[in-house]
Amino acid sequence: MAKYEQPEIKIFHGNKKGLSLLIFGAIHGDEVCGPFSIKKIIKDIESKRIIIEKGTIVLVPICNPIAYKKRMRFVEENLNRVFKTWSNSNSYEKKLANSLTLLVKNCDIFLDIHSMEAKSVPMTFIDSPNKSNVSFSRILGANYSIEGWPELYRKNGQGISSYDTMAYAEKHSKKCAVIECGQHKDINSKKVAYQTIINTLRHFGFIDGKVKSKKLSEIRMKKLFIKENKKDFLIKNWKNFDSFKKGDILASKSDGKKIIAAFNGVIIFPNEKAKVGTEWFYLGTIKQ
Repeated sequence: MAKYEQPEIKIFHGNKKGLSLLIFGAIHGDEVCGPFSIKKIIKDIESKRIIIEKGTIVLVPICNPIAYKKRMRFVEENLNRVFKTWSNSNSYEKKLANSLTLLVKNCDIFLDIHSMEAKSVPMTFIDSPNKSNVSFSRILGANYSIEGWPELYRKNGQGISSYDTMAYAEKHSKKCAVIECGQHKDINSKKVAYQTIINTLRHFGFIDGKVKSKKLSEIRMKKLFIKENKKDFLIKNWKNFDSFKKGDILASKSDGKKIIAAFNGVIIFPNEKAKVGTEWFYLGTIKQ
């Protein structure tokens, strides 16, 4: 097991009592927009450029410190697949989960900031489309919302459990949202992440200012593909939300077998660098 390193936590209190907001960055170590934007917010609060009017803000810029230092997605396990409490925390990420879940339990509002391997516009997940979470998701700055993640893993997870931050927050009745700000290396993802935090602070009244709600294009997740061999490859350099038609060849397996689309739709999270045994890409349909 890797040597444990505790994430840094910053806490700020407003001038008045109010709700508590928790913001995570770098659940995955190869995602830099969360740490950048959260650290910028910390500097803005400490320098009084941002005044917290009410409530408490808990900021964790880097949830997976060792993976972040190495710019690895994870050290031993995907933290966003083992995010729950563990009696036997036999991996570095499970130990992190035991620490970080306590923060989620104690907050009122939770925001998790991510980026992705493929080129993409900003998107958010709505696992439970209740009025509160839909309202929250519409002010983040995303273009698309993804639905059907929990159902997909329950029905077709292919042995992969999805104990993720959103599922944990919703289990504990938190107002919550996850945003994918764009590609890891895209400088604009840092701007999106920072504005997402500002929008969240305004939306819930932690700071002064108004934010506009934005209608999102809704995508329903339908199918998950796991990378089974390091020689499996995508048939082209897919971008997130690239469209395909029924009958199109999407990828090729190591044995030469082609993966052919069974319906018209879009590709989600294509990751040519995926490790064997992990998520390779998803398919979904745009809600009309």
